Order: sequence, then C-alpha cells, then structure tokens
Amino acid sequence: MVNKLLIVEDKGEPLELTSKFTQAFNALKNSVPGYSFKLDSDGYKLLLNMTTTKMKYNIIKENGQPKSIKVDVQMSGVISQSNKTLLVDKLDEYNKLAAKEIKQELEKMFTNIQEKNLDPFGFGLRY
Repeated sequence: MVNKLLIVEDKGEPLELTSKFTQAFNALKNSVPGYSFKLDSDGYKLLLNMTTTKMKYNIIKENGQPKSIKVDVQMSGVISQSNKTLLVDKLDEYNKLAAKEIKQELEKMFTNIQEKNLDPFGFGLRY
C-alpha cells in the first residue's frame, strides 16, 4: 500500500504528496482502482469508492502558445457508507455533490504540483 508519493525532478525540491493526494494522483495517472473519497457536505457524510477513474486533458493555446490545460476526469463507483438513508431518486443530487467536492480536492492537488513547477503528468511532454 502506497501512502505517500514523492515527486522529484532534476532541479528543485521534491514534493511529498499527502496520502489523500497520493491516492488521487495514482487514480488519475495510473488508473489505479480503489480511489476513496470522504465527502462531508450539506449534512451528508459519505464514503465513495471509485472502481474506475479516467483522465483526459487538452492543452488550450492562444496565439500558438499554451495558455492553460483543461482536465476532464470521469469516475464511477459506489457509495459504501452514509450517515443518512439514501434514495434512488436523489442519486443525481448525490452525484453533483460528490463531483463538486472531488473537483475542489483535485484542483488543490494540481495547484500544489503547479506551484512547485513540477510536471508528473507529462503535460509539457505532450505539448
């Protein structure tokens, strides 16, 4: 079991990811199954277990130069624990809540990596 990940490049200081960022990184980079996410929002406390995770990205250019990267993440899985009884007709609501929370978490991870000028996903190589 991998609890922490160290991202190292030739120059600069290495970045040690927390265990939750390590799990997210492995799910995105290597499509490792078993990504778990604890959601605590809007009165819900849920444990989500993802069985599949896929990441695609596009490099957005302006005047031929890279401006930003649009990352699209698709996940599917199950709600394995909940503090409330869940209803099938509210599944879309739970999905939107989970998507919002996971997006915020992944943005934190990407920002943390970007601030250290690291590129473990190989965005620069693709460009």
